[in-house]
Amino acid sequence: MSASLVGSEMCIRDRNLSLKAKGLFSIILSLPDNWQFSNEGLCSLCKEGKMAVDTAIKELKDNGYLKLIRKQNSLGTFYYDYEVYENPHTQLGHIDLPFTDN
Repeated sequence: MSASLVGSEMCIRDRNLSLKAKGLFSIILSLPDNWQFSNEGLCSLCKEGKMAVDTAIKELKDNGYLKLIRKQNSLGTFYYDYEVYENPHTQLGHIDLPFTDN
């Protein structure tokens, strides 16, 4: 399993995401390019358990920051590639979120 990084900062300012999802997003971005992603691997990097990591992953997916692509290797084993986006993406394409100054 691998991850493709397509960016980094907009997620942190997205009010639709919890601190848990933003924290997991930051951890994902901090990992080396050759990191073999899995939910279990991400759980091993966090104090929180599997359920917390799973809900953060779902939140990132639902908001367009993470896409899991199901693939099959030559032996027939299924795995997921993780694609991480700086800006949210949907089936229809890219979403621009406005930045606001406080």
